[in-house]
Amino acid sequence: MRLSKEDRFIYTVENFLPKEDLIDLQLIMNNLELKYLNRQDGSNIHFGFGSHIKAEKIQNGNFLKRVKQVFYPNDNLKAIECRAHLRHNFKEPLPHVDANQFAFLLYVKGEPLFNNGTGFYNEEGNLYHHIGFVENTAIFFNASEIKHSTLQAFGKSSPRYCINIFYKAKNAE
Repeated sequence: MRLSKEDRFIYTVENFLPKEDLIDLQLIMNNLELKYLNRQDGSNIHFGFGSHIKAEKIQNGNFLKRVKQVFYPNDNLKAIECRAHLRHNFKEPLPHVDANQFAFLLYVKGEPLFNNGTGFYNEEGNLYHHIGFVENTAIFFNASEIKHSTLQAFGKSSPRYCINIFYKAKNAE
């Protein structure tokens, strides 16, 4: 199936990485210099910390190859931003769409709590789909069409580490 920037889709894969690659990624995340995720006005956008990382350097580029192989083998997408996040947004849900067409999210480290996961909203703005947090679960979705948010503000949760990669079609402006 070919990806379309107009379609609403959410794909998930459990046990995305081999165990040793997940452990390697967890060690990398522990050693990153994370900074507040601030808006231009200085407010904290996601109640957490982040760090830009070079996706092509994660596991010598094999990480990006695996994302392509699993989620978009027949499409020509370009990774335009990659960030590591440590979030604990226990204050309020922050539903939003991203300017980038597609998003990849990997749950790297955290407690397997439902509310550590991600919620997705329908076209009417109601929460309709959710994916609880389980380490090594990968999510790929149309981030410019589907509002989404962490579920941490909805109940018992704890800090979670994730990798986000944002994509655009190579022919998109």
